[in-house]
Amino acid sequence: MRYFPAFFDVKDKPVLIIIIIIIGGGGGGDGGGAAIRKPRLLSKAGARLRIIAPEFMPEFAEEFAGQSAIVKCAFDKAVSEPRPVLLVAATGDPNADAFITLQQLDLKEGKS
Repeated sequence: MRYFPAFFDVKDKPVLIIIIIIIGGGGGGDGGGAAIRKPRLLSKAGARLRIIAPEFMPEFAEEFAGQSAIVKCAFDKAVSEPRPVLLVAATGDPNADAFITLQQLDLKEGKS
């Protein structure tokens, strides 16, 4: 088995999605596919989304406007409050995803 399915109760809970780049909505190895799919699925589950990215495609911002907090900036630990119950790093780069996850773990443990 290559993928592990996980189920979280995210209804009305804060979920943080970090996106480094969205090149296109379709997918491929650019992170764009995950960057669109994951917010859609989490939104359907009732999560309170906070989506952070340095740039957004206009159609992405339009789709999630009003139902999510869209923050146009580079990732920084300080912008990840309130503390999310789930972090999704949809960067398309495993090293960037790991870095973001470690930064978030440091924040949760009260480290600076």
